[in-house]
Parts: sequence; structure tokens; C-alpha cells
Amino acid sequence: MLVAAGLDALVHVRNEAKGIGTGQQFTERTVTLAKDLGVQFTTDDAKALWEHRSDVAHGRDPWQSIRDPNDPKWQVPELRRNDPMVRRYHAGEEILRRTVLKCLTDKQFADRFASDDAVKKSYPIVFHARPKGNKHKP
Repeated sequence: MLVAAGLDALVHVRNEAKGIGTGQQFTERTVTLAKDLGVQFTTDDAKALWEHRSDVAHGRDPWQSIRDPNDPKWQVPELRRNDPMVRRYHAGEEILRRTVLKCLTDKQFADRFASDDAVKKSYPIVFHARPKGNKHKP
């Protein structure tokens, strides 16, 4: 939650083009930022990290997608280092750490996050209209 919030604070801008929401800003900009920093982080990774953050932030069960509804004794699985969500969390944490360090040591890099306009210029987003009749799928 805190890692996603930290990344979101860096890449989210107010008054982004109409139709580009917070989740799309997070997804596209963190992937581009990760590339700039040499961290392997895919669009699927960014979407999953954002969705997990959203589940927790909005009080939904973050395990619902893997829960077996027919098993009354279902337990949260033991997470291991190679679990996709753990790997994504570690990658997000690495992106955040490297960004903060680079901002402290490289003024030109830090300037990318100095204002909404700077973020938009450094990490532009291409608007992709959603197909009609399919409002909930990107």
C-alpha cells in the first residue's frame, strides 16, 4: 500500500487529459519510470500492483480473486518470494527506492517530478479510448 502510494505521489498529476484516470497514470508512468531506472516491471505488473492497492484502499478483500468460494476452510496462502504479488511488490519498492535516491543525487532527474507539467512532459500518456459497450475493461 505504501509503495504504491509513494509511486502514485510521484507520477499522478491533476487535470490530466479527459479519460485518463489515476490507474492509467500509475500504470503507464511507473512502467516508463522503471525502464528509465533499469528495473524490470511490466504493464501487467503495474496493473496488478494498482489493483491490489485499490482493493486494500477501498476495503475489498485483496484475496478474493484467488479464494475458493466452495471451501469454507480456505486460508490466505503462505506467500513466498517467487509469488507474483511478492515479486511485483519488490519491483515497485525497487522503483521507489531508486527514484528517491536518483532525485537526491541528480537534479535533472528530480526536475521531472517538480510539477504536474514536468511529470506530463517527462512521462507522457497516450490516450486509448475504451471500446464502446466495454466500459470496465481497459
